[in-house]
Amino acid sequence: MNEPLYAGIELGGTKTICLIGTGVDTIRDQLQIPTTNPADTLGQIHTFLASQGELAGIGIGAFGPVNIDPESANYGCVESTPKPGWSYTPVVPFFRERFSCPINLDTDVNAAAIAEHQRGNGKGLRNFIYITVGTGIGGGALIEGAPVRGNSHPEMGHIALPRHMADETFLSACPYHQNCAEGLASGSALRKRWGMPLNEFPPEHPAWDMQASYLAEFFHSLTLLFSPQRIIVGGGVSSEQLLARVRTALHKKLNGYVDALKLEASLESYLCLPELAGNAGPLGSLMLAYPEYRRH
Repeated sequence: MNEPLYAGIELGGTKTICLIGTGVDTIRDQLQIPTTNPADTLGQIHTFLASQGELAGIGIGAFGPVNIDPESANYGCVESTPKPGWSYTPVVPFFRERFSCPINLDTDVNAAAIAEHQRGNGKGLRNFIYITVGTGIGGGALIEGAPVRGNSHPEMGHIALPRHMADETFLSACPYHQNCAEGLASGSALRKRWGMPLNEFPPEHPAWDMQASYLAEFFHSLTLLFSPQRIIVGGGVSSEQLLARVRTALHKKLNGYVDALKLEASLESYLCLPELAGNAGPLGSLMLAYPEYRRH
């Protein structure tokens, strides 16, 4: 008897990755495509999944905002988003029309957090936060092993930050907010402000310290709000070179207020890269297909 075959779809703001496997250790096939418009992107995913034979479940980790309430009539639909052409796209309904298996959707950051909790730097922790700094900024909090959900999913990337003194005239990269983390410190903000990605600048360029300052302000707020055991920082902008600067800036901003973070050594563990690196989102999306992660 063949083992059940599952599909995971990480629908990211820049690229989409699909995995097919009987488990995270038995990946049989995969697809990576740019996330362009809904018709082309979802159509290519459908063609790939349909070629795999019968599926026992599909898990989707999607960029947001997206409706993650399985009781809602709009479950699995993208909501108002700065991603051109994607607002109100019915992602889960699209796949339900074409596949008879269960489909489970959550945010891409929650999917990555689930994978890190099972296989990475969140393993063994009661609570932690997963942040992705890429095209946008998103965050997921796992408390006692389960993602935090309320009326919707957290929108940590839209927490307001104080402006850096050298950045007062910059027009935010977020169309909704002038001073949110995503608008000031995402990959889109970096390109808009400086004209190229952070990793192309020499170490002495002021872009590094400005980015570190913004992320330290962001993580300062998350530390005081959630008291997490760890903050894991993924996404295309994240790097150890950047995090080293962020740790120094965060240490200064906390100013000894949080006892567990007084030493730089503890900050290296507290603020870290994902162990699974770029695989966290795709593997977490595949895990969402498993029966134990379904919420309906």
